[in-house]
Amino acid sequence: MSDASTTQRTQREIYFSDHFEEDVRHCFSSILAKTGLHRDDNRELMFALQEVALNAWEHSKSRDNKITLNFTFSADEIQVEVRDRGRGLKDQKPKENTSPYRGSGLKIVRALSDKLIIKEQNPGLTVLITKKLKGA
Repeated sequence: MSDASTTQRTQREIYFSDHFEEDVRHCFSSILAKTGLHRDDNRELMFALQEVALNAWEHSKSRDNKITLNFTFSADEIQVEVRDRGRGLKDQKPKENTSPYRGSGLKIVRALSDKLIIKEQNPGLTVLITKKLKGA
């Protein structure tokens, strides 16, 4: 991250519901629209964030039924932390490509991110995505 004076932060919570996918897209697009991101950065980051959020919804079994999103923007990169308070990995390595129809999410997120960190919390899991911005 660059100089703290040019760093912006915002936090959101999205509750699991029948409209979770739509709520995720709306939240991400409204926040990313304010950043002035290059269209390609925006599209790639939006897709990666949706994958991570949907994984949390499907697998976390979170008792508080929500994810917390922390966005940190600077002139040269954006970091997004997606945190759930669910069961975590329970000593399992995140799986990739377990089905011909699902399971490629983390592989895609890795490809679209400049850095991907998955951290076990107590409780839950935190996924940190870092994306260097084009033109930075």
